[in-house]
Amino acid sequence: EDLERRLAELEARYVDRNAGPVHRAALSLRPMMTNKLSEMLVPMREQPEYGTEIFGPKDNLFKVFIMGNEHKMEAMEVLKDTGFLWWVKLHFQLDILALMIAQLCRRPTGSLADRGWAVMERVYEYHEELSDMTQKQNSVQAQFVLKAWKMREQAYARAGRAIQSPHFIM
Repeated sequence: EDLERRLAELEARYVDRNAGPVHRAALSLRPMMTNKLSEMLVPMREQPEYGTEIFGPKDNLFKVFIMGNEHKMEAMEVLKDTGFLWWVKLHFQLDILALMIAQLCRRPTGSLADRGWAVMERVYEYHEELSDMTQKQNSVQAQFVLKAWKMREQAYARAGRAIQSPHFIM
């Protein structure tokens, strides 16, 4: 709360929304950063998913991976019209995405899995380069994504439910 207050004071003093894209980008950073921090500081036992999807540190880490990727995609959405989308793309962490995908293989259903797959759809929307299968890293990543999606389809089928494949899976 103190950090947010201090940053808001700096914004009020030095940032003018009408001064151009740099200032608009700067105004978007504080809420994104403080929201991310406040979400991550909630103790595991106080998470809404505790006892249903979060039972220990590994489960909580999965949620942290999801939240981190959600925040990256939110930053892309917010900054895309400011000319600073490149900055967010520069800080994209493919290894964190890979860890989230590995967990999606083990967790095909549930609210966290739903959030993870929503993030995946946005990742492939903003990172078209991931669809370039001539790059070995992208090809390996795609194989894991397809494996995780197949497990999700199977879990839905066992539950007697159908699921629509997202565009990036097709």
